[in-house]
Parts: sequence; C-alpha cells; structure tokens
Amino acid sequence: MSGFNGMQVDTDELCIFRGQLSELSEKLMEQLRRTDAAMETVAKEWQDEQFHKYRDEFTEDKDLIQPLSDQINQFQELVLQALQKIADEYGNL
Repeated sequence: MSGFNGMQVDTDELCIFRGQLSELSEKLMEQLRRTDAAMETVAKEWQDEQFHKYRDEFTEDKDLIQPLSDQINQFQELVLQALQKIADEYGNL
C-alpha cells in the first residue's frame, strides 16, 4: 500500500479494480452484441408490431451503452492507470 498527499492507495487492489472495470466493459459489449444479433434473428421471423417497437426502444438504449462502455475504458486506462503508476513510483521511493 502506498500513501501520498494523505491518501492511502493499495496498488494491488487498484490493479484488481482496473481489471474488473475492463472485464465489465468487455462483457457488457459482448452481451449487447449477442442480444442485438438475437433480436435481428427474431425480427426477421416475427412480424409483430409490439416486438418491433421494443426493438426500436432497445436500439435507442443500446446507443447509450456504447458511450458508457467507452467512458469506463477511458477512466480505467487514463485515470486509474495513471494513479497506479504514481502509487507504484511513490511506493518504490
């Protein structure tokens, strides 16, 4: 555990957290791709107006998930990675 500016940072826990965020983003996007593909299959076979309405709403929601996944990745890669590097360097002093 490193401490600087009055802040305690467990670099191992930070590394684990970064991995969990990456995994969350990957799983989220993979599940979204699977669900989208399944919906496409059903939409071709099932000509139901209510389903098509649901599919359109899902598409709108899906368009919000990609930016969220990107934000998770950016936070993990830019902010947390930089914090981990600083904590590692401080811990090696």
